Amino acid sequence: IDALDARTGNVIWRFRRQPATAAYQRGAAVAHNRVYITTNDGHVLALDARTGAQIWESRGGPKVSFSGGPPLVANGKILVVGNRFGTAGDGGGFIQAYDEQTGDYRWTWRAVPEKGDPALDTWGGHVPGGGPIWIGGAYDPELKLVYYGTGQPNPQWSGKGRPGDNLYSDCIVALD
Repeated sequence: IDALDARTGNVIWRFRRQPATAAYQRGAAVAHNRVYITTNDGHVLALDARTGAQIWESRGGPKVSFSGGPPLVANGKILVVGNRFGTAGDGGGFIQAYDEQTGDYRWTWRAVPEKGDPALDTWGGHVPGGGPIWIGGAYDPELKLVYYGTGQPNPQWSGKGRPGDNLYSDCIVALD
């Protein structure tokens, strides 16, 4: 992350987290004098927007990649998206929430229910793949709702293993 002087183009500060990676990062969020970023190895960081100093760093769950859109600041939370990798390579997209001030983990929403989730019963008991979230979301502060689009099911073209209307449509998450 580089902070630039808009008048001169000079670098004000530079933040480079080690180990360095060439993996895609799809942006940052800026709010309340902080810059929020994700890493491809499953970390969420808050930086001081004035100095680039790291304020906090949190670790996501196991086998997590924050490979989707940039973080979203909403109702005191930092929302990050990505994919959980399973044996088939795509265990489904997810949204995770972290406390904006402390970085403490708050909750996870999954596009595809996992074993042990009562919602899996609506999928005929089969754990499908797919449902990645690749783009940033939108936040409505009056309704306290966030909106995200989800990707294709896996397998894409056949409905095998997905009885009913489980077509991975867009999701809406209410924030408390």
